[in-house]
Amino acid sequence: MTTRGELARLGALAGILRDRDLAALAEAARRAADLSARLDDLTAEISARRAALEDLPADDAALAAGADAKWLELVARRRAALKAELAEALAHREAARAAAARSLGRAEVLDSLARE
Repeated sequence: MTTRGELARLGALAGILRDRDLAALAEAARRAADLSARLDDLTAEISARRAALEDLPADDAALAAGADAKWLELVARRRAALKAELAEALAHREAARAAAARSLGRAEVLDSLARE
């Protein structure tokens, strides 16, 4: 049989693990939000570039030399890399959410048992 003291010590440990997992969840959410913002910024940059191209004359030397195509290729690679990184970060956030939920549940149960 487990004593109140043992339950209190287990509860304290569960609280530490809960706090750790909640901090990991907060960091994972911050990283996913940061990547999402970077992807939004890149999308806005693409839109601005397209708008700027409309104002250029048809015989623009940079366009004729293919500079825009090279820029679009570079941006497409950056965008693909950001999307992959964001997908990984979102998966990590969901795993952190599940771990935090388990830790929170354990801490609450042990706290409740220790008070009985």
